[in-house]
Amino acid sequence: MALISCPGCGKQISDSVKTCVHCGRKLTEKDKLKNNIDKNVIVTKSFISKNKKLFKIILPILLAIIVVGIIVYAMWYNSGVQVSRRLAEAAAATLEDTREQLEVLEQKSFDMQEYYYD
Repeated sequence: MALISCPGCGKQISDSVKTCVHCGRKLTEKDKLKNNIDKNVIVTKSFISKNKKLFKIILPILLAIIVVGIIVYAMWYNSGVQVSRRLAEAAAATLEDTREQLEVLEQKSFDMQEYYYD
């Protein structure tokens, strides 16, 4: 059982009553919910105002951590891309060398066949 403010007279009353004991106004669920929302807003505002100095310190630190994290991720991603690119270039060069060696072997084989059959 919590205390809420009566929307009619503003005095504190129980949230379980249906009418204000001071002014007689009927309380609806909407009045009770609005009162709870107002209390939450007040609590949040007071928390922020009490901790403004803390927020002024923490917010830049959090932003710096996020920026550094993005930079580190970008560097890691780029290094991975560069490694992949280098591996692909090495594989392509190896494939080209293998093709050249195969052509040389085919040519030698053809030359040897001509030599033996002539």
